[in-house]
Amino acid sequence: MPKFALEDDTPAILIKMSYQERWAWYDSILKQIQKASGEDKPLEMSPDVVKGFNYMMGLKEIKYCQGVANHHNAVVAMACASIETDPLKVKERLEDYLDMAGETTWPMYESAEHFFTERYMPFPETVEEHRKSILESQAVQARAREKLSVWEKQNKASN
Repeated sequence: MPKFALEDDTPAILIKMSYQERWAWYDSILKQIQKASGEDKPLEMSPDVVKGFNYMMGLKEIKYCQGVANHHNAVVAMACASIETDPLKVKERLEDYLDMAGETTWPMYESAEHFFTERYMPFPETVEEHRKSILESQAVQARAREKLSVWEKQNKASN
């Protein structure tokens, strides 16, 4: 996992929080800001809360940038594979990108349609839908990784 540029400067308010707690805290502060804004009321925050919130906003921006770069690179990899005329190089290019993305379970699927159906992430209409999809995707990936070692043993035995 890449190191975030802000990691060394973690504000005191966040240090003892877990990853999930930090994002829940950030969401709660964001809701307070949205509520105050919607009601046209002032909102007071301590300097520690402001530092923590600003830090989390920076992480959110970095994560967004990484997501955009990852998507862009996936499109570039697919385009390169489409441009290739040598079928082996096409396969190599796609496999290299799958490796870079950490997707190691795909060889055990016999059907592209099955892989797509199981792994496709719907386009979200809300942040909550996206978070739910992420959790579901992670659960599917975890189950696939558990099956992978069994599949690899069986595959080696049959070869």
